[in-house]
Amino acid sequence: MISKTDPGYKETMRIKLGKAALSAPDARLCAWIASHYAAPRPINVHFDVIHHGALPRLNIIFDRRGDGASFQKKDGMGFNTRKQKRVLKAARELGVLDHLDTALQDKTLVIFTEFENAVREEAAAAITEADVEAIRSVMPGPAVWLVSRIFGCAIVFFETTSEMKSSAGKRAQEAWRQALQSKSSDYDACRYFDTEPMQVHFDSRENFEKTYNGNWRAYYN
Repeated sequence: MISKTDPGYKETMRIKLGKAALSAPDARLCAWIASHYAAPRPINVHFDVIHHGALPRLNIIFDRRGDGASFQKKDGMGFNTRKQKRVLKAARELGVLDHLDTALQDKTLVIFTEFENAVREEAAAAITEADVEAIRSVMPGPAVWLVSRIFGCAIVFFETTSEMKSSAGKRAQEAWRQALQSKSSDYDACRYFDTEPMQVHFDSRENFEKTYNGNWRAYYN
């Protein structure tokens, strides 16, 4: 997937917000993909070089989650090689890779990503500790130990599992969910959360320490 640290992220954000436009060859390729496959039109085509300059890469960037699913292998592990080859052939014919010599065009890697996932992750991660403390100051119910913002969602940790599952805990869960979803929308420049709010999950410090020995790597794996 594309992430906010990728070179094409800022470029795609500008296109998404109407502050930049595709080049003519890139626009032709996006139109070609939409007309040849059962998929929405991509919003960007980003070229870069990876592996210390050894491998040219063409990133076909779709807008919403699931838009590029048909370009994945059936098991979800990697891309459909036949479609990669067809898109590469079209890119060459439409002038997208004219800046490369024939040898480099031949070896260009085509990948397919979705922009929404990256924006969701950035918006969730942008919620600050000050935001969390402001929410905490008005929250009812049992005390919250920590709020994790990762992978495009939030995890609210109560102190104990029994407090989390209590009637007061359940009311607090709904209040936290609404507050965090509202705050995440403030950081969502593309308004993806308007149609599907950020997911908010709940756990306890007690479970984290007993089950995962207080190890975040074990927890997130």
